[in-house]
Amino acid sequence: EQDNFILRKIRVESGALIGAKCVLLPGTVMEQNSKLSAHSYTSYDQVLKDNSIYLGHPAKLKTT
Repeated sequence: EQDNFILRKIRVESGALIGAKCVLLPGTVMEQNSKLSAHSYTSYDQVLKDNSIYLGHPAKLKTT
């Protein structure tokens, strides 16, 4: 069995909010004023668009 280690930057722009107990996977970008609701996690390389709210496992757009 082979183990993999993935290392990529994440970017959290001005005004972005990360709820309690969230997980941002490698490559995630949170654009300006985006919000990730509590207990949510992102997918690899996911972009959370500005002025939008995301939630779930994995995070999906709730509203803009």
